Amino acid sequence: MTARAVVVPLNDSQSADTAHFLPGVDGGLRPACAFADLVRSRLAVHGVMLTGLGPADHGVERHARLALDEVIRKTGRGPDRLIGYSYGALVAVEMAHQAKARGLPAPRLLVLDTPIAPGPQSAPSPVTMFWYIGQGAGLDLSLARFTALDPERRAAEVARWCATHSPGFDLRAARTVYATVEANCTAWAGHEARPYLGPADVVVAEESAETSGDRADWTAMFPGGYRVRTVPGGHLDVLSEAGAPALARAVSDLTALD
Repeated sequence: MTARAVVVPLNDSQSADTAHFLPGVDGGLRPACAFADLVRSRLAVHGVMLTGLGPADHGVERHARLALDEVIRKTGRGPDRLIGYSYGALVAVEMAHQAKARGLPAPRLLVLDTPIAPGPQSAPSPVTMFWYIGQGAGLDLSLARFTALDPERRAAEVARWCATHSPGFDLRAARTVYATVEANCTAWAGHEARPYLGPADVVVAEESAETSGDRADWTAMFPGGYRVRTVPGGHLDVLSEAGAPALARAVSDLTALD
């Protein structure tokens, strides 16, 4: 199967103001749907999903190129806005660089609760990210206990909890998700981010360990300046159904300023 990107609408907006959403390490678009629905009066949100990836296809630059090619193919122009969460934030920044390199207008970036600094990236553990996915579905194991399990038992636990929200999510699906997480974490660790001089916004979760302390400064990454909005909760809450209204308000506020 040939590696390619697929662009799908996440809401039914008729707005001329569009944004493309780049998902986290699991590659799933479902978490962004609640937020996208809430901003449909202001923003048409499209998700970008990568499929058919082989070992040679994994890498932030490659993912960004596939995504940008598909956006241009579908719309006839470059992206207006790019929204990136977790691993997707790295892809969004790289897409913005590649768009500018092709002579396209600089997209406005929106980074969702994800620390990025210029240079080599410090990637999270794929097991930790897999645990986060389970946590989002209600997994009641601590990270230490989850890490101590053998790989098949980890997949079984994630499958059991995710199936409560997504009927049909089985052990095979959990294995596929972990393989995607592992490959994207490897791509994350091998990436060197470059400062972006175009327009940028950042949304920070108040209780997030990911963007607290010295990780809450994007000055080196966005030397032209950036706008910040804060939402309640932690990193996992940003795109949750419960967190979607706060994120929608923050994004609507930012787009109203443009």
